[in-house]
Amino acid sequence: MTTTAYNLDQVLSWVRVGRPIILMDDQKEMEGDLYCAAEAATPETLQFMVRKASGFLCFSTHRYILEDLGIPRFTEVARRSGLVHSLKLAETPFHVPVDAIACRTGISVLDRFLTVQTLLRKDAHPSMFETPGHLLTLGAAPGLLRARQGHTETSVALAQAAGLKPAGLLCEIVGDD
Repeated sequence: MTTTAYNLDQVLSWVRVGRPIILMDDQKEMEGDLYCAAEAATPETLQFMVRKASGFLCFSTHRYILEDLGIPRFTEVARRSGLVHSLKLAETPFHVPVDAIACRTGISVLDRFLTVQTLLRKDAHPSMFETPGHLLTLGAAPGLLRARQGHTETSVALAQAAGLKPAGLLCEIVGDD
């Protein structure tokens, strides 16, 4: 596999206009996500990400924003119910998946776009969401890339560096194997 590195100014110009880019892990894990800044996303962007990457569509932002919206870490909920035994799962920054209350079913691209737009609202409030939903949420570690060098933190840091709201959309790229 070959990769191309671009300068940060070029990448940030793409982030600002909602152009999906691929974020790659280190060579050891070789995992990649399609990424787009949440504020710049369109329904067509979400459709492209879901169709081309085939993984779960995730909304990422600062952990405290999700907590302020009453969206707990998934591992906290799972631990209370006795479902989490894996340290690896406990390190994953998943929060509970949500749907905006205004959604019809939550699964369509338009419903997931509505949920993203609702999460980005300045007046967003816990009563605007129901769980479990269809949009996975990821909480970035405080300190972002200084604390953890994951896709979640990178997605939030890129949006911020582009002058957008600190939130991204990630969809893991699923290969044939």
